[in-house]
Amino acid sequence: MHPGDNKRKNEEAAKSEQPAKQIRFDYDYDDIIIVLVGEEKIKFSVYKDIICEKSKFFNTACAPDRWLEGKEKTVSLPKVDPWTVQGLLSLGRYRQAAA
Repeated sequence: MHPGDNKRKNEEAAKSEQPAKQIRFDYDYDDIIIVLVGEEKIKFSVYKDIICEKSKFFNTACAPDRWLEGKEKTVSLPKVDPWTVQGLLSLGRYRQAAA
């Protein structure tokens, strides 16, 4: 094995790898929806673009031409535990509104 063999193998492996998935940076941070969670209606302010990209449910619910929630920019989840939503939203770029 020659000293240059490993370098050549690494270069060939790098060429054959798939390109990295592009990260989207063109979110509209002014477009916020309200998510009311649980019987207490705990209010979460969520960036619409981000949550709709990550969730088929929210993508459908926030369509202004299909559902009232999309027109009013408010989604109610009365049977969902607020701690569950808090945990899920903490994984992304979301914020909870001050009560």
